[in-house]
Amino acid sequence: MVWRPDELSTFWRFVAERHEIFRCRVLLKEPPPWSGDVILNTVKFTNIYRELDRTTRVLLAALREPLSEGPEAPDILFNIVKFRFFTWPPTWEALGGYHPAAAWD
Repeated sequence: MVWRPDELSTFWRFVAERHEIFRCRVLLKEPPPWSGDVILNTVKFTNIYRELDRTTRVLLAALREPLSEGPEAPDILFNIVKFRFFTWPPTWEALGGYHPAAAWD
């Protein structure tokens, strides 16, 4: 694959602009529009960093307490897989949220 500098520059401008939209929308809680780009203002895109996605933030919050008690790797991995299988916080809650793997029926 050959990288063309103009395309690479366009890609990194998109990454920076998309992250700035997240910052304005979520962190600063500014009203729209968050960009001068019509497409970025009207089309939904995933966040540049997965850790910033709403569902990932729910998962990380659910793991915060269990991780503070000690890294029980099988239970943490089990719960991450359970969460990511559905990737919808209401389903995660309906399944009882965080549970040790051995407690799963």
